[in-house]
Amino acid sequence: MSTIGSSYQINGVIDTNQSVYQNIQKLANASGCWFTFDIHEGKWSVIINKTGTSVASFDDTNIIGSINVSGKGIRELYNKVQVEFPHEDILDEKDYTEFAIDTADLYPNEVENTLTFSSELVSKPEHAQRLGLLELKQSRVDKVINFRTDFTKLGLKAGDLIDITSSMYGYTAKLFRITQLTEEDGDDNTIQLSITALEYDANVYDYSDVFRDVRERANGIIVKTINTAVAQEEDKSMSSQLARMLAASFVTGLINSAFSRNPSTGVLTQTVGNTTTGQAAQDAFSSANRAAVLKNMKAPPVTITGPTDICEGETLSLTVALEDPGCACLIDTSTYQFPYTITGITAADTSFALSGNVSLGTVNIPITSDALTETETLTFTINGVSKAVTLHDSKTYTIAITASADNVTEGGTRVLNIATTGIANGTTIPYTITGTGTGKVSSSLTGNVTINSNAATFSLVTTSSSAYDGNLPVVFALNTSSLGGDGYFCGSMGNASYTVTIKDTYQYASECGQVSVPLVWCEEYDSSGRLINLVPDSRIVLRTASAGSASTTTVPLTVSVAPGTPSTVTILTTATVDTTTNRPGITADVITSFNTVAVNAPVTGTVTTVKGVTVS
Repeated sequence: MSTIGSSYQINGVIDTNQSVYQNIQKLANASGCWFTFDIHEGKWSVIINKTGTSVASFDDTNIIGSINVSGKGIRELYNKVQVEFPHEDILDEKDYTEFAIDTADLYPNEVENTLTFSSELVSKPEHAQRLGLLELKQSRVDKVINFRTDFTKLGLKAGDLIDITSSMYGYTAKLFRITQLTEEDGDDNTIQLSITALEYDANVYDYSDVFRDVRERANGIIVKTINTAVAQEEDKSMSSQLARMLAASFVTGLINSAFSRNPSTGVLTQTVGNTTTGQAAQDAFSSANRAAVLKNMKAPPVTITGPTDICEGETLSLTVALEDPGCACLIDTSTYQFPYTITGITAADTSFALSGNVSLGTVNIPITSDALTETETLTFTINGVSKAVTLHDSKTYTIAITASADNVTEGGTRVLNIATTGIANGTTIPYTITGTGTGKVSSSLTGNVTINSNAATFSLVTTSSSAYDGNLPVVFALNTSSLGGDGYFCGSMGNASYTVTIKDTYQYASECGQVSVPLVWCEEYDSSGRLINLVPDSRIVLRTASAGSASTTTVPLTVSVAPGTPSTVTILTTATVDTTTNRPGITADVITSFNTVAVNAPVTGTVTTVKGVTVS
């Protein structure tokens, strides 16, 4: 019997006709692991099946809905295990290892039930025993729990240990291992996690019964692990196979420089290009000579990824990675240096050296900002693989859009004033008008404004509708990307948009026979003090006239203003409302006709008392 070393060791042949997923799954099964997809990282990952501690607790405060617990019947429990594997002590011939649960640990009336499986990637008996024990013990821990929790537990992943407290099931911080996590939509449109977990028992990972004995055939032939003659013959055979296999590979230079085959014995031996032998030769190969041989190897090809455009004053981040991740076994990826060159720019454009060596990973290249107007292309090259990045000038403009008010009554016009700095005369800037109120805009929703003397204006013309739509916003926005010169804008711009609310003039409630009428009119004056516009502010909802109305009056809904000295107010649309006495409601005075308005004078007119439903 011998001591046990590593927990698991892969030693077998992978079938390249199978998919990568199938082979990785086979490797994971032979190592006591799970191969699963991590929904948070968006990557496949390996979860080691081992002891641990809880990383999250669950009880009635964070479990949503019911808990479902299932288990196996007594006839489904395994109490023996038999593992078939290629035993390394008998030339990888099939062998078996068996374990059984102690009789004292069996349930009453439990019948014999053997779990059998094979692992062609395990050649050490102690590793096969460990796998068998793990599968057998795990199969008897049969409780599976499923429940939902909220999005605060999104950090959990398959393989994590959690503890659950439930008075219904008599659980107090009972441990389970997560086997499946799925994100689901809750009834309230929130993100929820559905967790499926397997009962956890630390005794599953007790391998004290695992041992190792030297195995010999029953016919008395000494096994190869202790037979030096067999070992030398196998060394000769392996030497020929290895030399043939690597003859056409890109590491031929390394093999030819580091090993030679004895023509008499056929044994492959190590050489380092000097006259030393034995341990001295091995020591030499492990230091400077090996470095010289590796230096002459062709570096594995790489990929270079990153942005295609960048602004002066920013840092260009490129990622250098192996084109074939399998080449990582040929170099030390943490220290290996790849020679690079940077062309298309000068040393004044960056503080990063234009040539040198970089490691795999992220390469950060600061780009210097200058006052020149130019467009340059930086080309970063490693072993013939290049990444081209366009450098754009950094610009600074300012734009401010203002208006006399941020609203306009439907049917009116609001003038937007555009003030700029740093923009040349005659520059045209595209604009767009968007928002829920665009149906009431008669101005073109797309077009251009022209900047002269760092200023421009735009008239937002609206139309009136016969139905109540509510107050609707529209956004006037300048497309400033064209100011970058070469089509790519770098720098600050300022306020390049303005929101205007189009205020509705109608509000009908047809089922009640009501109409919304302006109660207060807000005056707008020009710089000379002349009245130029009246905007409805507060409104009152009145009953419309009907056949049963004892008395009625006509009230204005919309008006227009003819500026002058005095200004004249003309009623454009009206509504006939009920003024029958003794009606319930809120008493209010509304203007039914307007007087002329002198300079800087308030608006007056004939006032009629009405009773409304509500004031808004």
